[in-house]
Amino acid sequence: GVGKSTLINRYVEMVNAPDFNAYCMAAIVDERQATPASMMEKFTDQLHMHNEFRQALTRYKEALRKQQDEQETIQDAVLQRAPDFAGAAVEGVPIVGPLLREGLKLTTRQVLDRYQSGQTRMVSLRLEDPLSTLTRAFVTELNRLADSLVLLSDERKTKRRHRIVLIFDTFEQMATEAAPWLLDYFLTADISSSIVILTAGRIPIDRSLPDDPKLWLPYRDNNVISSISLTSFSFQETHAY
Repeated sequence: GVGKSTLINRYVEMVNAPDFNAYCMAAIVDERQATPASMMEKFTDQLHMHNEFRQALTRYKEALRKQQDEQETIQDAVLQRAPDFAGAAVEGVPIVGPLLREGLKLTTRQVLDRYQSGQTRMVSLRLEDPLSTLTRAFVTELNRLADSLVLLSDERKTKRRHRIVLIFDTFEQMATEAAPWLLDYFLTADISSSIVILTAGRIPIDRSLPDDPKLWLPYRDNNVISSISLTSFSFQETHAY
């Protein structure tokens, strides 16, 4: 409410201004991109990057679809075989039998809840490599774009590398997905020095993971993170705006 998005829009306007648009590029995501894959896809679309990342994204989505199909198949089998497992001894249904042998009184919903909690961990493990592969493809193409030279239309025919700004607006609403991905995948990659990340949110990025705030400390201590704190406008500033 104190002008974060307005300031971001001003940066984008500067990137697109005649003095910079020949070699500067900006791409923006916000809370509508709810997963790292969708964030990378949105960045890719705006920066007109394709090839390797598109192929990796297709494989990633296929892995997601396959996992969802497997989970739905198991759920349907459980529901069809036993409407209510309370007090029953079901040995013929995988997963259900071992649970009932524990002597528990389980309803169908309880069985599925326990199964799904286990599946969530399995999905996380199984998608770790695909997400890593997807991020590597994204970084590879991003670096290729950043390191490519642009011939400027000045008298000296100067050549410059691209400058790329990746913008995360309303970061506090994205932090649950975006922060772990940035820390575990993106920032650990070999990223071109011509690429800058800009986040805007109600809290500083190094406090975006309240359960594990120390993860950002190396970036803070090494001055990799530079913060701009915005306060409410004064009367004169509001009037000028």
